[in-house]
Amino acid sequence: MTVRIYPSSIPGAGLGVFTSHHVFAGEVIEECVVIPFDKGTPVPENTALWDYQLEWIDGIDAIASGAALFYNHSDIPNAQMIRDVENLRLKITALKYIAENTEIFVRYKCDPWW
Repeated sequence: MTVRIYPSSIPGAGLGVFTSHHVFAGEVIEECVVIPFDKGTPVPENTALWDYQLEWIDGIDAIASGAALFYNHSDIPNAQMIRDVENLRLKITALKYIAENTEIFVRYKCDPWW
């Protein structure tokens, strides 16, 4: 599936990921390659890496390819991120029908910081 990155529908949230066509529940939206690194690895603050790292597994953070870094949080998400730790993949799938040109939201696994 092709997704598009546009300014988020959430004021002040920066960019967001939007559907390029209608998406049905269970459909894979995107599959991303993950580059893991030790949680203790120094990542310079105020850099893109700092802002977009994600919690992978205990003690390991990661950077993901594709649009994975631009999905915004919602307490009522329309998609989910599924970790495939063994194959270093992050799969984004629709939880319900998502209309064309609609922003895709996931529920972050970490505590929101905003």
